[in-house]
Amino acid sequence: RYKRADGVDLNATLYLPPGYDLARDGPLPTLVWAYPREFNSAEAAGQLRDSPNRFTSISPMSPLVWLSRGYAVLEGPALPIIGNAAAGVEPNDSYVEQLVAGARAAVAAVVAKGVTDPRRGAVG
Repeated sequence: RYKRADGVDLNATLYLPPGYDLARDGPLPTLVWAYPREFNSAEAAGQLRDSPNRFTSISPMSPLVWLSRGYAVLEGPALPIIGNAAAGVEPNDSYVEQLVAGARAAVAAVVAKGVTDPRRGAVG
């Protein structure tokens, strides 16, 4: 869990390559696998969308294949685009600003953990 600059609670799942050791391996290239979603409130946007107890499966189309190549994978970082229908504010009124704020927060969170090299990242 982490926060966007405007205080919205966000979350994502970080996967690390098998046998990864921060002290030995240092920061990794990282694939951020994300898609923005629209919400009508910050509270709804901050909800966990997945269970930490689910089994992870890897298919040829999965971003998790990159783990075998030594990448970290940040899957499903929340990139909420929030509106307020009651106040007449549509999510797309500030789409780009919110998208950038969510992406910056996600990258900052994994860089702060020391597992991501901020110069070696990609978005898919």
